[in-house]
Amino acid sequence: MKALERILFAAALCALLAASTADPIGSEPESGFDRGILALFRAGANPILVINPSDGSIVDANEQALEYYGYPDLVGMKIFRINTLTADEIRGEMRRAMEGSSRVFNFKHRLADGSIRDVRVLSTPFRTKEGEMLLSLVFDETERLAAQEAIRQKNLWIVLTVLVALVLQTALMLRMVRSNALRKKAESALQEKERTFTALFSGMSEVVALHRFVFDDEGRRVDYRLIECNAAYERVIGLPAASVTGRLATEIYGGEAPYLAEYSEVAETGVPKVMEVFYPPLEKHFLISIVSSAKDRFATITTDITEMKRAESRLRAKRKELEQIVYAASHDLRSPLVNVEGYSRELEYSIESLEAAFDSNGSCEKREAAARSLLPDMKDSLRRIRSGARQMDSLLAGLLKLSRLRKAALNLRQLDMNAIVSELVSSMRFQVEKSGATISVGDLPRCYGDAVQITQV
Repeated sequence: MKALERILFAAALCALLAASTADPIGSEPESGFDRGILALFRAGANPILVINPSDGSIVDANEQALEYYGYPDLVGMKIFRINTLTADEIRGEMRRAMEGSSRVFNFKHRLADGSIRDVRVLSTPFRTKEGEMLLSLVFDETERLAAQEAIRQKNLWIVLTVLVALVLQTALMLRMVRSNALRKKAESALQEKERTFTALFSGMSEVVALHRFVFDDEGRRVDYRLIECNAAYERVIGLPAASVTGRLATEIYGGEAPYLAEYSEVAETGVPKVMEVFYPPLEKHFLISIVSSAKDRFATITTDITEMKRAESRLRAKRKELEQIVYAASHDLRSPLVNVEGYSRELEYSIESLEAAFDSNGSCEKREAAARSLLPDMKDSLRRIRSGARQMDSLLAGLLKLSRLRKAALNLRQLDMNAIVSELVSSMRFQVEKSGATISVGDLPRCYGDAVQITQV
């Protein structure tokens, strides 16, 4: 996961740097961002903030961030109003992000309605013409953490209930021994408690099983026997309760007794334990709560969390999809942006030369000659700038279409590969000339494919 987060940071940084250097489609910029890049920035599935680390002000935020936080003045306000840490702590975290010593932060953010949300923030620094900024992607972790806490509380409550039932059962049995006069009453109460315990035991959706350890001649725990289990055992584990009751774990599951070391530790120390495991034979994830009332016995409460793990896997897949979209944007827009920026400078130099010619005291013929000598270079620069803008517009259109469809739709047609390669070489002309390289391309045959994706390749 950390490797994927680094890719996301690098991709987002390149996209925003590219957006701050030129106007790729010839429109007016909005808050320092090109409209084409800003459209992709706004289309992100999660809240995204751009923060000035020097004073903690929020420079920009996408629509998801505005909707998530609910502040009408989110852009321009200080991050200290949102983050529940102290101002000095927040400055320290921003300093870590700017230095690159940390990329992932777990915070509590305050929304406009006063609620506090647990969030995971992925932050990376990037440079703009206004200075160093922080790009922060926000993932709401509140529901996931609450679900984990709920499962933990539920399992602890179940363990407590089982222990209370066992204590009550033992107490009632002692009373029966001490007093014959109260035996019938104690038996009736015991039966009632047993019925309550049996109803709870049988009706639970979690797998509850009682076990007894098997020791070797030297007193070491080498196996355990399943004494009793509830109906959920057959539904979750897939084995009939009647066929496993009284049998050894090595006989039921085959091979070594599963998790014998962990169960032995709980029986030895008397400290309950909760562990999350993946059991390969069933291809399932389990959350197991372990409790022991004696050195030779223990009870387990097992919750099937396979679906929750699959949901987490789908969430990771969605995050990876977002990373791929941002990476494609930053990678594919870089070359035409460099080309536009380079020829914009060439055009600026030509205009300065033209102004110098008209400001001189030369004759009209000399001024006209100077202007005419500069016009071909100016026309060539404009042509290449427009070519780069068209290429960026095509790439942005494809990426926006991808973000709506959630998958790439191929537009297959017959392609003139000579024209495509010529256009591509032209869009990179500034870098080629600057490096002193020479590109030679022979005659290429026509082929079928998607023009935008062939250009990306």
